[in-house]
Amino acid sequence: MNHRTPILRACCGLGALLFLTNVSAAQEIVTGFEGGPSIGEGFFTPVFSVPLNTANAITIRPSASYLYYDERSRTIGETKVTAPAASLGVGYRYTGTDVTFDIGPAIEVIWQKKKPAIGKQTNQTLIGAAFAADLYYQMTQTTGLNLVATYDQSNRYYWSRGTIKERLSNSDAFAVFLGADVTDQGATDVQQLSGGGLVELDFDRGTTALQIRGGYSWLTFSDSSKDQRPYFGATLYHHF
Repeated sequence: MNHRTPILRACCGLGALLFLTNVSAAQEIVTGFEGGPSIGEGFFTPVFSVPLNTANAITIRPSASYLYYDERSRTIGETKVTAPAASLGVGYRYTGTDVTFDIGPAIEVIWQKKKPAIGKQTNQTLIGAAFAADLYYQMTQTTGLNLVATYDQSNRYYWSRGTIKERLSNSDAFAVFLGADVTDQGATDVQQLSGGGLVELDFDRGTTALQIRGGYSWLTFSDSSKDQRPYFGATLYHHF
């Protein structure tokens, strides 16, 4: 069998899923960046929804991202890692009165580069599964709780966050939220715990939202060294 046949079949499958987005009922876009000197990621994700009924839907998520982070070891010192990626996910969404829940796997391709302080740069193309889950709970009329987690199997990178926010304004057309969040992320050779605050501006009754966040991060590397650095982020969401 031609060794390219499985790749061609996978491409055909991804193309078929993308074609289904033309008949999707709802469309969303989420894009943003968050990071600091040692770890950061930018992303762009359109979300297409195929409703099953008023509460349940199948979601299709093509996504592009760019991740960078530093590793440290006792033998070669610091290594700069960059990992642009593309993925296609199919998931399930439940939308209730006070709860929204998304979960699903994805197929992901990562073009990873590692540039050590000593030695040659290594380049790898990694193909594997990715997983994501997102829970939003409207605790009261003005208070919301959001829990998010992702995991990339091919490079063993994880990311998780808990956010709580409080609505300050009373207008339906425009709303201002203040909140706080805690984020835990990393890979085999680096782990980062972050905490900070956020400001969210909602326009057109929530169809467009801009989040701006910032805080401080505490990093732990595989050589037992530690670091502390600030971070900044911005996320834009729009529902068509």
